[in-house]
Amino acid sequence: PGLRVQSEMNLREHWAAVNKRKKRQSTATLFVLRSLFSALAFRPPSALRVTMTRLIGPRGQQMDTDNLASAFKFVRDTVADWLGRSDAPGSGVEWVTAQERAKDWGVRIEIVTTEGE
Repeated sequence: PGLRVQSEMNLREHWAAVNKRKKRQSTATLFVLRSLFSALAFRPPSALRVTMTRLIGPRGQQMDTDNLASAFKFVRDTVADWLGRSDAPGSGVEWVTAQERAKDWGVRIEIVTTEGE
């Protein structure tokens, strides 16, 4: 199974559980980014769109938009750090979240340039 993200908004957890999930999500995200893009060859353009899609397993339920954004907190922070950008407005990165049904849980990240649009 793939990485499973869940809303951070409604969880009432011990700080250690939150840190464990953050480390797991960040490590998995960074591993995939580094394996797909050589750090020496990849120079991100100034304008990007990053779409993070939550793949929902057979028995999962869809989230509303605020919970969906919350679920991608640690993944988004990791992608922003990897790009050398902030995830704040005006950073040149448009952040998009989506969700769709799949055979198993997971996360799909698409990074496209928006220069010239």
